[in-house]
Amino acid sequence: MTYARLTCLLLICFCGATNARSSSSIVDAVAYSLPATDSSWQLRQNDSNPRDDGSVQASIRWTNGSMERRATVIVHRTLKAARRAFRPLGKSDPQESLKVSGIGDEAFLWPPKVLTGGAYNMRFRKGRTEVWVSAESKAEIEWVAAVIVTAIPLGS
Repeated sequence: MTYARLTCLLLICFCGATNARSSSSIVDAVAYSLPATDSSWQLRQNDSNPRDDGSVQASIRWTNGSMERRATVIVHRTLKAARRAFRPLGKSDPQESLKVSGIGDEAFLWPPKVLTGGAYNMRFRKGRTEVWVSAESKAEIEWVAAVIVTAIPLGS
């Protein structure tokens, strides 16, 4: 093996390991965001798995004794991939009417499908990190989203 090939191979391995570490640290930042902001919240689950496209997906669950919150976090390999995941599906994409501002780089908020017992759902992105959360009230989902967005490191 030539020196140039060996150097390229080592560089590829290093970049892959760096991306995996940063994905893990982003997931951990999200996982510990609620307990760090409000001590009544406890982390109950933080399971992450690599996906075929090179991104990492995590399921996170918190509880404060009376309520439970869940989040699905996807740390895309690149900012371009994260932006592509948020691209409208066409000119008449109904998601575009659900766009909200002030949460990360892009965010969408779905109201409950049923009036009683329904949940708000939010999908947002900060950098290459995509997050899905749900809560019973608009105020609660906005608080959870704001806490998570603040916890995601800049440039992630």
